[in-house]
Amino acid sequence: ENFEYLNIDKNILNSLYKSNSSKTESIIALNVTGDSMEPTLINKEIILFEKNNTDISKGGIFIISTNIGLLVKRVSLKLDGSIELISDNKNYNSEIIQKSELDTIQILGKVVGKVGLI
Repeated sequence: ENFEYLNIDKNILNSLYKSNSSKTESIIALNVTGDSMEPTLINKEIILFEKNNTDISKGGIFIISTNIGLLVKRVSLKLDGSIELISDNKNYNSEIIQKSELDTIQILGKVVGKVGLI
């Protein structure tokens, strides 16, 4: 996946998140490139993620930094301490990151919304 960081007016974020527990100062907008999360997230759609919301214990869709770049994946914590990176598009296989390899990735934040296509 490739991403482009975008600036969004704080007033727009405040209107989107007035009833959300997310603090607008911690929200980052990214432009998605790729189809691995379709139909949930569409190519060129703007997604919003809350930086430092990195608790994967309850699952969700997260932004992950890897040695090949940023990924957006559904994350599942396994009983053995490994994590599964899941694409919603069934044409892509899931990837398991073993507990011993977790230092090769960084969870940057949880996806909390999407704005739409640009």
